[in-house]
Amino acid sequence: MSTEAWKSNSLTELANRIRGYHETVRQILKSAVEHAMATGDLLIEAKAQLDHGQWSPWLREHCEMSERTARLYMRLAKNREAIEAYEDVANLTLNAAVRLLASPKEDEKQDDLRDEAADKIEVSYAEGKIHLANLIRRLHEAKAAFEDDEKFKAWLQQEFPEPTDPQEKEASDLIGKMVLVTAGVIPEDEN
Repeated sequence: MSTEAWKSNSLTELANRIRGYHETVRQILKSAVEHAMATGDLLIEAKAQLDHGQWSPWLREHCEMSERTARLYMRLAKNREAIEAYEDVANLTLNAAVRLLASPKEDEKQDDLRDEAADKIEVSYAEGKIHLANLIRRLHEAKAAFEDDEKFKAWLQQEFPEPTDPQEKEASDLIGKMVLVTAGVIPEDEN
């Protein structure tokens, strides 16, 4: 048998085995979502039979799962139609199924949280600009009180000692240089 024929057969065999394992993975993923929904159905049924306050202890004692996992399974079961309507349900993981069920209210909450975060950033930025302007003004005043730039730089080093953490030092150096350049204390090209 020639070497090329052997490689060809070997690659064919490998491709067949790869496809077989891939199909097994797809079935396992689909099966995981189906099993989670079936478990959710049973959990819903069990919870309905228990009195208020009995659910958590019963779940811990008899099912060996967290309440969070139980809620996940029950949520999947309650939304079975939406999950089964998903066009690629065979490749749907549990996490993807949960994301698929995100309600518009949850999406709106996320949008509100993003808007709130953006507003806070804008306020912080505006406040930062005000603080920077005040710092620059005070640096100009302080510089005017010194006889020369070297004494002023020595005073700055005394008042604002070097940080010991390398990342803090790098950030401090960049911010310090930016402030000093903006204040006109040092030229822009000075290191």
